[in-house]
Amino acid sequence: MLLARNGKLVVEAYFPGEDSNGRQRQFNSESLQEQHSVSKSVTGILVGIAIDQRLIAGPGARLATFFPDMRSLTGDAIKSAITLRDCLTMTAGLDWDEWRLPYTDRRNVLVAMNHSADPVRYVLDRPAIAKPGAEFAYNGGLSLVLSEVVRRVSGMHADEFAERYLFAPLGITVWSWERLNGGTLNAGSGLQLRPRDMAKMGQLVLDGGRWHGTQIVSSDWIRESTEPRVRNLPSPFNWLMRPGLWIARNAGWIVQNPDGYGYQWWHRTLHARGRRFSAYSAEGRGGQLVIVVPDLRLVAVFTGWNDTLRSSPIRIFEQRILPAVGSG
Repeated sequence: MLLARNGKLVVEAYFPGEDSNGRQRQFNSESLQEQHSVSKSVTGILVGIAIDQRLIAGPGARLATFFPDMRSLTGDAIKSAITLRDCLTMTAGLDWDEWRLPYTDRRNVLVAMNHSADPVRYVLDRPAIAKPGAEFAYNGGLSLVLSEVVRRVSGMHADEFAERYLFAPLGITVWSWERLNGGTLNAGSGLQLRPRDMAKMGQLVLDGGRWHGTQIVSSDWIRESTEPRVRNLPSPFNWLMRPGLWIARNAGWIVQNPDGYGYQWWHRTLHARGRRFSAYSAEGRGGQLVIVVPDLRLVAVFTGWNDTLRSSPIRIFEQRILPAVGSG
């Protein structure tokens, strides 16, 4: 757990625990931590940098223009209308449900993508079941598509692009990012960072894309990324559609569902001492979290591997930490 207030690290604590493979480890400040879906938020920043560099016209660009070789995309009247914005907000309209089966099941659509010969083509070959931009469906494959767009416009794999234009300017020198078959970057979940470097990501976003006086990504992109562009999030965020989660919520195990999604960033409204705080967050399975509370100039980082409802770091943050910070 790390807390940074007004750009200064004020709390830093490490504890022994398990990684996602069940191995017991003693973690410290130099330990690379699995980011899981926090990776998506970093990928969203890379898209913004590519737009700043005018390698991409903007989030309204049609996805098909970057994939003229993907006939299943360019030849489909509905899918050819998908934009980068639809991918960033997970409203591409493709047939995708990665929560129907557990991630340990090879039939899970995300797991099948990870083991496919061409993961990006696997995603883009999925049939359209909704008009682009109309419906939210959590889709880790779209982050891989975004990273492939970055590769195609920059001539660099997205992790190499990140190293040059994001990690190096932030002073991030130790990191790892998994590649899948064909060299495809696992942009949705494969990143590993040290906790202090996770905090740098949060501080970068809090400061409107600036780091030590250098504009790394435009403030416009940060604002667009963290706005709640998609609301009324469906299952499993809609508690009434998942009775088990509804019961868990009302038992006090976890806090309310997110109230919106931006460009690969979640938006939340948190409560403490009778006050409401807008926050945006990068969230990864198992307890990975970078959460930013602008009104308090606060960045919080959690890592770990507790893949259960009772372990939600957001619950800990809202019920234990936020009241203390908010009163100070």
